[in-house]
Amino acid sequence: MQLECWQPLMNNITLPHSHFLPNRFQALRVLQEKIDSEQWDKQWERTSDKASVFVSASKLPWDSEQLGIGCGWLDCVLAHGSFPERKNYLTEICSEVIGWCKEQGINFLATKIDSDQIMALHALEDLGMRIVDCELTWALDKRMQTWGVKKIKLDDRVEIELNNNFEVGEVDQLGEAFNTDRFHVDDKIDNVRANSLWTNSLLNACRERADQVVIARCEGKVIGIVTCFIDIEASRYLETPVCDLAHVVVIPEWHSRGIGRSMLGHAINWAQRQVRFIQIGTQVRNYAANALYGKMGFRLAKSQYSLHAHWD
Repeated sequence: MQLECWQPLMNNITLPHSHFLPNRFQALRVLQEKIDSEQWDKQWERTSDKASVFVSASKLPWDSEQLGIGCGWLDCVLAHGSFPERKNYLTEICSEVIGWCKEQGINFLATKIDSDQIMALHALEDLGMRIVDCELTWALDKRMQTWGVKKIKLDDRVEIELNNNFEVGEVDQLGEAFNTDRFHVDDKIDNVRANSLWTNSLLNACRERADQVVIARCEGKVIGIVTCFIDIEASRYLETPVCDLAHVVVIPEWHSRGIGRSMLGHAINWAQRQVRFIQIGTQVRNYAANALYGKMGFRLAKSQYSLHAHWD
């Protein structure tokens, strides 16, 4: 599908940071590059003068290893045009997606859909996917908001440090604290496996992937972490990279004691020297985290539904 065919889909395109764009044309070009390079394992498209639909999917080897099941991801679900035509196209494609998943040994398929894409959401439900979660993304724009967070008073035993080169074994116990995510609420995924996935994700981030790690310690023991990632690819459709705050976690016995706020303050102060934009996400039911992000100057940028499907 060529760029001119994608023009009607422009407002439906979701890139990781497209909510920062004043318009979506550059995002359209980036998406076209992904399509031309066949970045995904499989893609389907239908287009006519009445409707355009595009769906792409990929296998997830790392997730498959962690969860012990064949995992796949719907990367894009885009639809525009006359309702009957796009619904028919999506129905056709969804049946082909199921067949492809079975051929590839995928028996767990997941995706995220912007909450305003109702028609695509219903098509995925017809595919057999079900909503397991709703996630909110919060954003800061240095040009629009005042950054910089004042130091707050903590327990005298607590220290906050920036350190992306420390003993990763210290964070093993933090994996169990990610207990409000989409894996833990899916009754078909074992909680032990979900804990292991988050632990290994955090370990990978701390070992080498994160650009910076903010650590909270109490008498030497790690009680909280924030990982910071600079997304250079975002520069292709924004004027600067974006800082993603990915793992934000405090062990339960230290909740509501200023640890999360203090770590985020250090992360924001570090990020403002690197980028213009910063973003963070959490589940809609994580009321404490959402309240904190609002108090710290973040604005609500988007909401997405997480959907899962399982096959035998």
